[in-house]
Amino acid sequence: MNIAELFQKDIHRNINGVIKVGQKDDENIRQELEEYVVTNELDRHFRTFF
Repeated sequence: MNIAELFQKDIHRNINGVIKVGQKDDENIRQELEEYVVTNELDRHFRTFF
């Protein structure tokens, strides 16, 4: 077994560094939302806000 086999998604896929507001590319938007990670710091800010 190699490291790449441990991941659910292909580790060699294209990952865009920046997604711009108003970008109408559904595939990039879907990928960003699926792979979004809430850090501990963001979690604290969300809890404070809500």
